[in-house]
Amino acid sequence: MVNEVFNEFGHELFRDDVEENGKQLSCLLVAWFEDLVSEAGIWQAFINRHHQLYNKYLPFYDLDKYFDGEPNPQDITFLIWYYLSMKYQHRLLISPVSELLILVANLIFDIFDEEWDDAPVNRMMHDFLMLPHDQTDFYKIRSVIEWLMLNSYLFYFYGEQNEKEKIYVINELRKKGNDIRRFEGLIFGLHDDKVQNTITSLLAMKGKDWLAQILGEKHPLHTQLLGISEKKTGSFLYLGHDTENIHVKHISSGKLINVTLKSLEPANLIPDKSVLTFSIVNWQNEWWFSGSLFTQDYDDEVLLEETSNPTNAGLFDNEDSKKEIILEQYQHFLEFNNQKPIKYFENRNAMHDFLVNFFDFYNEKKSEKTGKKTPLLKNFEQNRDLKETTNNFEEDALVFFNRDIGMEVVFGFNSIVPDPENQFYINTTNNKDAMKFYYGNIVSKDLVLYLSEINCLPYFKFPGTETDELVRENLDFLLRFFKPESFHAKAQITLLK
Repeated sequence: MVNEVFNEFGHELFRDDVEENGKQLSCLLVAWFEDLVSEAGIWQAFINRHHQLYNKYLPFYDLDKYFDGEPNPQDITFLIWYYLSMKYQHRLLISPVSELLILVANLIFDIFDEEWDDAPVNRMMHDFLMLPHDQTDFYKIRSVIEWLMLNSYLFYFYGEQNEKEKIYVINELRKKGNDIRRFEGLIFGLHDDKVQNTITSLLAMKGKDWLAQILGEKHPLHTQLLGISEKKTGSFLYLGHDTENIHVKHISSGKLINVTLKSLEPANLIPDKSVLTFSIVNWQNEWWFSGSLFTQDYDDEVLLEETSNPTNAGLFDNEDSKKEIILEQYQHFLEFNNQKPIKYFENRNAMHDFLVNFFDFYNEKKSEKTGKKTPLLKNFEQNRDLKETTNNFEEDALVFFNRDIGMEVVFGFNSIVPDPENQFYINTTNNKDAMKFYYGNIVSKDLVLYLSEINCLPYFKFPGTETDELVRENLDFLLRFFKPESFHAKAQITLLK
């Protein structure tokens, strides 16, 4: 029956994969059913979190007849849409309210509904996910997150992607004649990055967030899981150790860090001589080594390389202090741009001239306040000849200043943005161009939400639907789905050349 979804759609992407897709989607649906029967909590975590965000258990559908804790035809319709959207992301847009999806989902629901009362309960998945209340070992917690993010039925897509990426790296190393055994640490580091850094298309959450949601707010580890830090990767000078910690100094910033001995042994390390390039994660107020580790001797070349890169120096910067600076810049931008956070340009040359003038304006305002000139962005000051060196300089551009994140420059979308301030708008319903606006990370979710607030969103609808109403009603969910990597962007000034 599941194969009918792919046969009836008739899209060329499905033709060679009908049988395999049928198997994978069937396994996903059966695993979902077992999750519900056994109360493992994965699906419940998703619908609960969706309800917290949007006051309804699922996007897209009428939920007047929806029963929490039981299988529903809307669940199955959504899961089919989710499977297809993940499997063919950025290549094919599927409508979540397709008549075919709804028809097949109802037929599958009848099968599950008939088996609901007699389905066997298996508590193994539940017991595996339910961490002991007194668990303090980060590695044991990481192993649960690893399974959840790479192997569970809801997120196994990331596991497949992880294996493909590792195979690609291994093949590239072999092409260069490298002994793969020398790079086992690198391969594991890539694997660990996928476990800890992946942000899911479902609700733009990381593995730690999903595990916390599964455990629930009443679990003692719920808040601590949410508080697991981002993975920090850098080069550190080994200073020594005591009975509990290894003491290191982040070379670029000079920050002193204690890494628990529960995660790393100081064998063969020499104080003030050994440099460790590795990743650490803060869990329960302790830094744990996580990922790959490379060592080298400390010398002037290492010192110069680390201290000359401002990005490295900001590894431990406080986000709040960055946002204060961004807010000040935002206020000056509004003053310079007639109280508007957005500006449209015919080409890059015009955009470049505007930015140069704004930076001069900002620097002047800073000098009035501090008594000395403070360049806003040195890299831009050094690239005032951007308009002469940039390719496609006739391409249209817009500048958007977000008060929380910073400046964003986007090229090639002015023709589809129906803002009265945008003189380059062309009245069209070209869904293909608009799709790029909503998909991926070319355009930030903040810009999309701003245009939504002022009723100037580019027109975009799902295939087979008559209007863009479904997109507008579920905009935040879709932005999380289509832009997971950038949904929680950090404070910064972004210049895309």
